[in-house]
Amino acid sequence: MNGRAWSDDDVAILRRDYPDTDTEALSATLGRPAYCVKRKARLLGIRKSAASLARTRFKVGELCGQDNPKWKPVGSECVTADGYRWRKISETGKKNTDWRPVHLIVWEQHYGNVPAGLIVAFRDGNKENIAIDNLVLLSRRGNLSRNTIHRYPKPLKRLIKLTRRLARAITDKSEAMS
Repeated sequence: MNGRAWSDDDVAILRRDYPDTDTEALSATLGRPAYCVKRKARLLGIRKSAASLARTRFKVGELCGQDNPKWKPVGSECVTADGYRWRKISETGKKNTDWRPVHLIVWEQHYGNVPAGLIVAFRDGNKENIAIDNLVLLSRRGNLSRNTIHRYPKPLKRLIKLTRRLARAITDKSEAMS
């Protein structure tokens, strides 16, 4: 068992206060993390009261649209962690349909939909260069051969592997020291 066992007094306080008290405040009172308080309440079948839920749930129209700090208008762009630029093209509330990679939008404006089994890649490998003359249609196999270590001569492949091994060893040592 991890952590401190629940005493009868703690359970009594939980049963009495959980339905109408903020979980963070109750966790401070009990001296336990909020997730432990929630888990114990769930195990005991204790639920928040309707009044408590009404205080904490979003109200109709609250933090939606332009009032939400995370909201972006149609036409906004962002860059993902792996360097692809995406553009918001609709306002359905579904991330998978609202945002599209800009390089696909540019390709489709010039040539139509990308055929099944093919992908749009960057001719020069630069994801920031989204000009139509820098985009190329490739099969997945063609893209794999462009991005694999096996396209290099044996001495260079060996050097790449050694470099990666060294980087892993440095990371492991760094983590062990911290």
